[in-house]
Amino acid sequence: MVRLPQPMSLLAFQLAALRVTGSIGKGAVLVGITGFCGVLGPWSGRRRDRGSTRRRLQASCLVGAAALTGMAASVQWRAPYGLLVVLAVVQGSAIAGMWPGFRALLIEVTPAERLHHAHFVESFMVELSYAVGPLLVTGVIAISNVGAALLVMAVIELAGGALLFGVPDLQRRLATMPSGQRLDSSRRRAVLVISALAFVLGLGFSMIESNVPARMTGYHLSPSAAGTYMAVLAGGSCLGGLLVSLRPLSRRRPGVQAGVLFGLLGALSLPSALAGSSSVFLATLPINSLALVPLNGVGTAALERRVGRQSRGEAFGWYNAAMRLGSGSGATLNGLLLSVLRPAGVPLIASFVFLSMPVILAGSVLARRGR
Repeated sequence: MVRLPQPMSLLAFQLAALRVTGSIGKGAVLVGITGFCGVLGPWSGRRRDRGSTRRRLQASCLVGAAALTGMAASVQWRAPYGLLVVLAVVQGSAIAGMWPGFRALLIEVTPAERLHHAHFVESFMVELSYAVGPLLVTGVIAISNVGAALLVMAVIELAGGALLFGVPDLQRRLATMPSGQRLDSSRRRAVLVISALAFVLGLGFSMIESNVPARMTGYHLSPSAAGTYMAVLAGGSCLGGLLVSLRPLSRRRPGVQAGVLFGLLGALSLPSALAGSSSVFLATLPINSLALVPLNGVGTAALERRVGRQSRGEAFGWYNAAMRLGSGSGATLNGLLLSVLRPAGVPLIASFVFLSMPVILAGSVLARRGR
């Protein structure tokens, strides 16, 4: 629930900017700004390693809810676009503190023998929120307007923070464990490599996802109709997530698994990019994201094996910072490219990015063997 406003923002922020400025491209830039705030992830993760994870997650909820309330007021009164940018920065900074916090929390509350499986379940739950979020925005707007959708997001954020009172305070539970330790050089190198792959994953998929509202005009539909299409897109990742939640991938050879899954993402994103009608677009969207949760699960499971319980907040801070920076870059790039390309051209570029990754990963393996 705490993270549900983030996938809701993928559509709500674009429609907010459309109402204030008349440009959906500027809305995509707002989505990108929240992603760029992921640079705060490692710093936020180190703070959580030194103190109460629960309290700091709740503080992030309060800040995020306040920013969303401010955005709702800005939309209602047609405030300057610059104010929306400032509030997007505040909300994105709050989110930057939530993602690594929940991943770190997962390690502590899950039995060791179930941890590998839990990473895939967690990735599935994230994608489920991406299916529900845009659809919820579309439903609220059908009844009221985008300002009301932003207020609903704020209320969900506060409710999620309240639910966290049911989670044990890890500061007490971990009193006997070393905390606040920094990653050593070998672990940091592994974390940065895995995080680089997360950046590419976030970049490519965000170019596809944030592009969906812009595709609506080509099919003679309102941009607010994009919620249904984005939910269908996320539905494919939920299906892939459900499969790996029931049968997790092997712990062996994560690099090979990553290469294969990147290739699948690239190949499966081509049909929707080339779709000439809304019905074909809707029918091909689910296969876009089938490999998303398995690939994210491979990355987080590999990261957890490298660092274990030591510096877990910092490690997942790097990972989620990279993912969110990639997402921010993808959404911003989509917003900028829409002024020079047809909307369908953006996901084609994303497909090329994904298809290049197996070649890059294979080349890095061969280079290491040649040393």
